[in-house]
Amino acid sequence: MRVTATIVAAPTIDGVVVMQPQDVPLAALSQVTAGTLTLDEFFITQDFAATSLDQEVEFIARLTRAIIMSLSPSVPVTSLVIVNPLPSSVLRHRATHDGTHLIPRLRRVLNPLDAHLGRRLDGGGLQRVEFATERQGSVSPLASDEQPRVREFFPVLADQRAI
Repeated sequence: MRVTATIVAAPTIDGVVVMQPQDVPLAALSQVTAGTLTLDEFFITQDFAATSLDQEVEFIARLTRAIIMSLSPSVPVTSLVIVNPLPSSVLRHRATHDGTHLIPRLRRVLNPLDAHLGRRLDGGGLQRVEFATERQGSVSPLASDEQPRVREFFPVLADQRAI
């Protein structure tokens, strides 16, 4: 079975940013067992193009973490593909000038996900984690100049040679 989730920014209601995953049954994902489901490919795409607000970028990362971590540990996942693991502004520009402190906030969100994925890889419930980029509707592996930046946010996976 192949599951695809796209995480996008939703409108603001009374000053609170409302974010929703599209077509992702979180309750169902947390209830499945190895006897009921095997995920051959789990694609999760973070759509940062719809926002330029740091708060929304952080919420997109939080939802991604929640979706991935909601998968029952007993469900075997052949391949988890995280598309657009970081917004391009973080991948390319923000290393030296992060006036809003987005980078440390993203690290606080992504470090627990990184550790969780490392444990899943070690335990055999997850066989492979891949990072990809979506450009003009086409998904391709991370560019070589993006890989070091993603390794900074996913050090456990980098140590396990997943990136």
